[in-house]
Amino acid sequence: MESKLEISVGEYVDQLRRVEIWIDGERLTGDDPFVYPEAFLTHLIRSRDHLKTELNFLKHEAELMGLGIDDAFERVSSGNLHTTLRVLDWGPTTDDYLCFLLPIQSRLWLTWKRQRAPAKVRAIQILPYELISAIEVAADQLRNGDTGDCNGPLADTNK
Repeated sequence: MESKLEISVGEYVDQLRRVEIWIDGERLTGDDPFVYPEAFLTHLIRSRDHLKTELNFLKHEAELMGLGIDDAFERVSSGNLHTTLRVLDWGPTTDDYLCFLLPIQSRLWLTWKRQRAPAKVRAIQILPYELISAIEVAADQLRNGDTGDCNGPLADTNK
């Protein structure tokens, strides 16, 4: 895998498109990987806009000061930062996972944990650009009817 986040936009099946989400080699897509393209595109655009214009990651770093990734994840998941720092919340496509962007020690961590079973919090360091780029490439592919892996700034959109 070349990228930390991959959004794979696949074939059409009737009016639906196959979409799979991967972080660091772990598939986050639920049992049904098919989406309504326009609805999923709306999720992607809202996420991109939130990341670009509304979310100031470092503003929240003081609230997580001194915490490791596991403790920060638990604090955010049960506290007032839940909706502010939540990412990849794209309906049934990612319902099985809880994902947050956590600013810890001047670094941004993409964290995730499976919701239904006892699971360990996983984390990778990521740049906002990598996340936004993967989302933008997937949105373009949905708009244009293309297929391929949308894995951030190094994405090969001709797959």
